[in-house]
Amino acid sequence: MKKINMKSTPKKRGQSMVEFALALPILLLLIFGIIEFGRLMQAWLALENGARFAMRYAVTGNYDPQYCQEAATALSGVMTAKSILGDDYSATEMINFMTADDDGAGNYDCRVSADYVRNLTGHTGPKEQEEIELLSNVLIDWARLPSIRDVALQGAMGLAYDPNEPVTGDYPAYLDNSYAVNVFDPAHRGNPGQPGYFGITTCSSRTLPYNGGYFAIDSINKEYFDNTEPDTEYPDYCLQYNPDGTKKRFVDDAGGPGDRVRVALTYRHPLITPLLDTWWPTLSLTSQREGIVEKFRTSRVTGLVGAINQAALNTLTPSKTHTPSITPTPTSTETALPTSTAYPCLGGGTILMQKWNIVTSNLNDLRNNAAIYPTNPDENKYPESFNTGQNIGNNYATRFTGWVCPPQDGSYTFYVASDDHSELYLGTTDEMSSRSKIANVNGWTNYQAWGEKDTQKSSPRTLQGGEWYWIETLHREGTGGDHLSVGWTGPFIGETITVIEGQYLKAATPMDTLAPTLTPTKTLVPEKCDFNGSGLMGDYFIQDRNLLSWDVKDYRASRLDPTIDFDWKAGSPFPGIVRNENFQVRWRGWLTPRYAGTYIFRMEVDDGVILTLNGNKIIDKWKDGNTSYESAAIELTCDTIPIKIEYYENIGNAKARLLWRSQYFGNEIIPSIHLEPAEALTAPFATNTFTPTASNTPTPVTPEPTVTTPVPVVTTPVPVVTTPVPVVTTPVPVPTTAVPTIVRTIGGG
Repeated sequence: MKKINMKSTPKKRGQSMVEFALALPILLLLIFGIIEFGRLMQAWLALENGARFAMRYAVTGNYDPQYCQEAATALSGVMTAKSILGDDYSATEMINFMTADDDGAGNYDCRVSADYVRNLTGHTGPKEQEEIELLSNVLIDWARLPSIRDVALQGAMGLAYDPNEPVTGDYPAYLDNSYAVNVFDPAHRGNPGQPGYFGITTCSSRTLPYNGGYFAIDSINKEYFDNTEPDTEYPDYCLQYNPDGTKKRFVDDAGGPGDRVRVALTYRHPLITPLLDTWWPTLSLTSQREGIVEKFRTSRVTGLVGAINQAALNTLTPSKTHTPSITPTPTSTETALPTSTAYPCLGGGTILMQKWNIVTSNLNDLRNNAAIYPTNPDENKYPESFNTGQNIGNNYATRFTGWVCPPQDGSYTFYVASDDHSELYLGTTDEMSSRSKIANVNGWTNYQAWGEKDTQKSSPRTLQGGEWYWIETLHREGTGGDHLSVGWTGPFIGETITVIEGQYLKAATPMDTLAPTLTPTKTLVPEKCDFNGSGLMGDYFIQDRNLLSWDVKDYRASRLDPTIDFDWKAGSPFPGIVRNENFQVRWRGWLTPRYAGTYIFRMEVDDGVILTLNGNKIIDKWKDGNTSYESAAIELTCDTIPIKIEYYENIGNAKARLLWRSQYFGNEIIPSIHLEPAEALTAPFATNTFTPTASNTPTPVTPEPTVTTPVPVVTTPVPVVTTPVPVVTTPVPVPTTAVPTIVRTIGGG
């Protein structure tokens, strides 16, 4: 029998080596591909997180004071007093922010001094606080931009970007240089074609109030670091335009209260896969977010640009299709200029919604019920858009009343959608008597379904931009689904039907909604007060409920809260800053009633609260519990008086709501227009006694030392963003050092 030789021959061994050699590159490419995909996903997620962080920070209006000196340097000698303060001021006098912000010791905090504004041509005493705030806001808006970039980089932690100027650039230096040139200058902007490049563009829909200029993103005309290299194309950039549509400067802008703001991050990600990186060495990643700069509402951040349901950012519309060509000198494409300037509709950010809990079969059942309509609703609310939301109840009726402001001259079309019946009225002026019915729903529609009935749409209405027009709806709900929304289309709003947002609305007061002749008998007309507030300043602490020390070591942040209407449940009142339990909040500011008369205040809290009005504790319930407390009846005149709310949360759910009622209206959340904020706190601070100064300017919470003899009041003005209040005649000692309005956080909770 033959023996079989089991040994491998050299030929077979060679064959195996060849097969392995052929398979190895594929295996390596597969391994590198997995690694490459992981790196790419990590970079993209980091960039997305950075955009989220940046937007959440941008809408708060916060800034880092370390940039205030750079802001003063960049802006000095650039703007005239007239362009910032209005027509009553000099068109040739340039603002020297280096002098205006310097406290004399070389310190800069983005707060212009009172001494500086007093020396301005056109200065008047009653406008001093307004002058200080307008000039300070210019500095703050510049300082916000590099602060937003810093926060974006914190959120994009793990991103392997190259911080060196030849690659990523020097963003503060770019902002400084933007005010020195009026053409695109790549200096300090880095090279977007280099691996590790990180760029940021922040742009808003702001229209400048006194010079009529505006900001816009130019997504048509392209700029390059190297005109011969398409990979060196810069991301879409922000421009400031003159009122006539000509370019003024290439500069970012973070917007003001109520403006839309967009933050776009760009990162050049290096690839490491062999062979692939020879012809595709890098990949450009971009992430964008949009939001609304806080004013009378909670900011909203969306994941997709353009998803916010209101007017789009100013954008340029090309007159012809533009395809960038790689040439030594790329030529720019002419673009169509905006047809008109957008007007800054400076409304209250809300509209009045009155609700009656009543069974009706048609709207006349409400109109003909003189016992309750229109004077005695069960509830007054101030929504921040023309929308009730869905499924708020059964068997009720609502009436929305207020004014609407179109942002530009032109033709607007209005729409109403509801379940059940509704009617939409629009005035030809700001008078209620000028209104007429322009659309209605007889029956019901699906939620914000604008085209289900022919009667939902008004005929085109020619309106003047910046003017206020009376607007009103009546709506009834039986049972089942329920909702009401009013939308519009027109200049600046666009052709997509959009729910009317608060920035274009101004709420009526309950007394405004009364018809000129409600009854044939003579009725008492209350004294209507003057008010124009924006909310209360909230100071957030972490400390034990048994303490009322408001110790600096426990302080975390301050912010402007438009209304006290919070239901945090088991969450944090200030995510990322304040913990979910064992925290305290102190709201400070001033209150002006709607009418002179008798008021009852109500606190709905979980847990304890102390409400102090004009120095008197009217609710004192510093104890655990989910309950409501009411004050005794209080007589108020039209004077503006100090208000302070001290609140604590122990464990579990948390909420805090401040309401009032009078003989003229029922229980409602106190609207922001009746509240004026005190100064934000900055550590270190010492404050436990809340008193106004004896000047025409309200002051923040200040310590009141024990004295045995009266001490004259120090009348040095304290900068605040508020309306002046009546003089307090009792002398009260006030510290002479002004506390700057800086919303800053100083640690985690």
